[in-house]
Amino acid sequence: MPAPLRLLACAPLFAAALGARAEVEPEHPMIDFAALEAPAEALDGLPTPELQSRRGTLAAALAAQEPAGAAAELERALLAALLRYDDERVRIVELIPGMIERYGADAELGEDLMNFRATLRGVIDELRPEVVSLQTYKPYDFRVGVSYMSLMATLQQYPEVRARMRADQADPATAVGAHQEQLSQRYAGVERARDALERSHQQAGLRARIARIEAELRRRQAL
Repeated sequence: MPAPLRLLACAPLFAAALGARAEVEPEHPMIDFAALEAPAEALDGLPTPELQSRRGTLAAALAAQEPAGAAAELERALLAALLRYDDERVRIVELIPGMIERYGADAELGEDLMNFRATLRGVIDELRPEVVSLQTYKPYDFRVGVSYMSLMATLQQYPEVRARMRADQADPATAVGAHQEQLSQRYAGVERARDALERSHQQAGLRARIARIEAELRRRQAL
């Protein structure tokens, strides 16, 4: 997944959700995984040698993976990484006044940027204290995403300002560039935490499939 770190592109991790229908909660790219539950396999019709072979294949696949740890612990680690990322992401509210001055924003753009700043502050104050789990992070991230999309739409009308900001993003000696660099580093931490949690779910699925096969083999032995 491309890192959603460019200030003018996808600073919110939930940006993909913005086009979804309002009555359906969209999936979050860092939190929601594809279904990893063990499939309901019809084992009773399979020959015993095939079951034994399948068990061996699954056990080898499980043994080849680095142990990921307990899902509950890894969920807490992912939430912590997301919040560290968010700490830097929302620091944009501190940068906006300097951006207005640096980029020579006219009165209309300056007012729009300050309105965005006020809106984002409101979202942070209202919802950030309620973020205590991955599921409560999702609506918060969605609201932040809406605010960033509003900023992007505004900046599209000012190509010169947008171009200067993009140049600053590539220069860590600038305030915007330093912010961008920190975002990149913290997003990498989110990816690592997410990968570990996904691996834990995959391993749980493999163990569940092995357990079902072993239960079927024990059933046959008892006949």
